[in-house]
Parts: sequence; C-alpha cells; structure tokens
Amino acid sequence: MGQYNLAQTERKEREEAVRIALAEELNFNERAVAENGKNLQSELHVLKERRSLIVPLQTLHTGAWELLRVYIPPELTATPSTLTHVATVYRITLRVNEVLRSREDYRIHNGAMSNYHEQMQAYDEQLLLLNGELTGILPSIARLVESSKGKTH
Repeated sequence: MGQYNLAQTERKEREEAVRIALAEELNFNERAVAENGKNLQSELHVLKERRSLIVPLQTLHTGAWELLRVYIPPELTATPSTLTHVATVYRITLRVNEVLRSREDYRIHNGAMSNYHEQMQAYDEQLLLLNGELTGILPSIARLVESSKGKTH
C-alpha cells in the first residue's frame, strides 16, 4: 500500500507541475498576443506614412509544450476535441514565432529597400490573422488548465 500511495503522490505532483508550467505559459502568451496586436495595429497606421515602429514584437513561449511531449495531464485528453485544441494552439504558436523571427530579420536588414513598408504591412497583417486565431482558442485552453487545478485523477 505504501508504494501505491507514493506512486499516486508522485503522479499528482507531476500533473500539478505540468499544469502550472502550462498555465503560466498560456497566460504569458495571451498577454504577449494582446500586446503584439496593439503594436501591430499601431504600426499598420504609421506604415501608411512610410514610418515604422522600432520596438520588436515578443515571441511566444513554447517550453511547456515540450513537457507535454513527455506527460499530458488527463484533463487535456478528456475529449478528442480538447487534445485537438491543444495541438492547434501549439501549431499556431510555432507559426507565429516563425513569422515573428522572419519579420524581425527583415526589419533589421532591409530598412533601405524600396518595398520595405509594403513588406512590413504584409508581415503585420499575417501576424494579426494568426493572433486572431490564437485569441480565439488560447483562453479556452487556459481556462481548462486553470479549472483542473487541484483535481485528482
């Protein structure tokens, strides 16, 4: 009986650690998406005047997703749609980071190009679309993770 109780305690601690890491990451990414969205909207307005913002956009965190490769808490596998939503968030998050890195690289190295402002507008519009996708799904996953706090499986 002692071995079983120890195993159960370890499982609960592991679930809680993964849940906390994922919840913190989701909350950070929600804030980053909102802040990036405001900066992108601002930049789209000044790009029309052939100006741009200097501040780089924040990349999104993905470290907790690596934990999910090793261990997925039961609440994230409760239904196929939940797991699909989790996978979708991860896929879009990776895509946002790819576009952000490409945009930042372009911003740093191509400011003198004649089509610079048009390219930046294309990047910004693509990022706003991706941010919109994340904004539609991130809160539901974050709520699910938060609501599982302290639950035992």
